[in-house]
Amino acid sequence: MPVRVTVPYIPETSRRVEHIPPEEIQNAMVLIVKNSCGISVEALIDATAEIFGVKRKMDKIRNILSKVCMNCIKKGIFRHKEGQITLREDNKSSWFFTEKCR
Repeated sequence: MPVRVTVPYIPETSRRVEHIPPEEIQNAMVLIVKNSCGISVEALIDATAEIFGVKRKMDKIRNILSKVCMNCIKKGIFRHKEGQITLREDNKSSWFFTEKCR
């Protein structure tokens, strides 16, 4: 599922987080983690919220994003070690990730 980002000057692209499918949130998180070489859970939640145009990260929004992040860890998409979220070794197949994170 593609990630549809919010364009600040086009109000029609804005959506409430609870209306965004979890799969789309997951895909956004994978892109963020893939390009970060390691990121804290809080930073991942903040970056994901920013992609979707969320300005105020209230508890309800943080809970939704945190749940998706934890599901990615449970599914084995992410690895959580020493406070950092990374892609599992077998998910690091893209050239960009391997070149940037060596």
